[in-house]
Amino acid sequence: MKTVLIRGAAGPPRELRDIVEGGSTELAEVARRDDARAHDADRLIEWNGRALLVDDRWLRWPEDEDELRMLFQTGG
Repeated sequence: MKTVLIRGAAGPPRELRDIVEGGSTELAEVARRDDARAHDADRLIEWNGRALLVDDRWLRWPEDEDELRMLFQTGG
């Protein structure tokens, strides 16, 4: 699954990025949502400095790390 990570001004922690990258066939990282349109992605993820928007739901980092790992291991 090709993923675009919208990282904003400050990118996510390395461990979070590793989870996303490990559960993706390809990972593109962009600074703004508008930049994500140029990529033909299966999944858009947005980091806001404290939480990650995945499939229309917010996951807090690191509190929801286990759920994030599960999502990326199952492709869901």
